[in-house]
Amino acid sequence: NMTDPLKEAEIAPTNVHHCLAEAIKSCWWPDNIQLNKKYGRQVPLVNANSKRLEAAFNNLLSNAVQALGEKGGQITVKTERTPQGLAKISISDDGPGIPAELQKSIFKKPRISSNSHGLGIGLWLVETFINQFEGEIEFTSSPETGTTFIITLQPAPPER
Repeated sequence: NMTDPLKEAEIAPTNVHHCLAEAIKSCWWPDNIQLNKKYGRQVPLVNANSKRLEAAFNNLLSNAVQALGEKGGQITVKTERTPQGLAKISISDDGPGIPAELQKSIFKKPRISSNSHGLGIGLWLVETFINQFEGEIEFTSSPETGTTFIITLQPAPPER
């Protein structure tokens, strides 16, 4: 139920690749964008709410599509299991990067709902959801390499 994003959501063992598949399906993909999937083999199930994780992925993918704009380009979705056993998901685009003056505040709750870069409420919500799963989100961005968002999530506890 997405009505109140701040209400507690049910957390359960969640398949990252399944959520990515749903997010990719519900995204709009222009012809000039190539999607590369580099999925790791032993990515653990994570502690998350699948609908919210899907929404977070969808948001990051949509932002990447918007960042590439008319020129198009490549979006790469990569998943791996870290040496510590966490799930790490990165979503990268080779677009123009996020303007330096916006980078410090991209996860802040926006006062206005629409800005020219289309980041807006989306990233605040993504970070809110990832925090609810006790995960982490960070990003790197430069005009040369584009933008990469990296999400790290806790593995679900083993089944008893």
